Amino acid sequence: MSIAGAEVTYWGNTTDPATYSSDYRYLVHGLNPNARANAILAATIDMQNGIDYDPAWGDQTIDLGRTPEALAGRVSLSASLIDPEHTRTYGNAGLIIAAPEQNIVVTSPIQDGVHNGNRPALLERARTTPIIGGDELIEQTVPGDLNEVVALADHNGLQIQLQGFFFKTTDGVPHDFALTQAMIGHAKRLRKPIVEIATAR
Repeated sequence: MSIAGAEVTYWGNTTDPATYSSDYRYLVHGLNPNARANAILAATIDMQNGIDYDPAWGDQTIDLGRTPEALAGRVSLSASLIDPEHTRTYGNAGLIIAAPEQNIVVTSPIQDGVHNGNRPALLERARTTPIIGGDELIEQTVPGDLNEVVALADHNGLQIQLQGFFFKTTDGVPHDFALTQAMIGHAKRLRKPIVEIATAR
């Protein structure tokens, strides 16, 4: 993809959900009903500790379960890199995204507990902690564990992109019927692909 004449490289060597393959690799943001409340709580605690949030950083309270197309308006997005051997996600359905390499600020083979709303802290984390590639992250992730990748939603004009949606099943049965139906609805509305991630649960 090109922006203003420059080629954009997306992190992770991910595959395109529009052309599903059993050898997939997706960067996914799993939706969890507690995520928005946790973001609001974290911001409140920061403000109590004297950290002033700048609206220019983005709005971490955007509800991606309702408006997934607004993901570039966030401060950042936590995601997981999955493949057939590593299917653990934060939620049982959600978004498939693509993130420019320049936007990646955290890559961890375990859940990192990053504070997603504080842009300066995320940039400092990226400056002081090595960013690894998708192949290395998958190699370091223990099957059954949840890895974490954090990308700035908008960084120097480069934005994370919504590629599609996913839902998880066991023996063809969705893990979360309501969330699955919501993702199917978004996929139809936005004309994006949706893929089933089969797991043994």
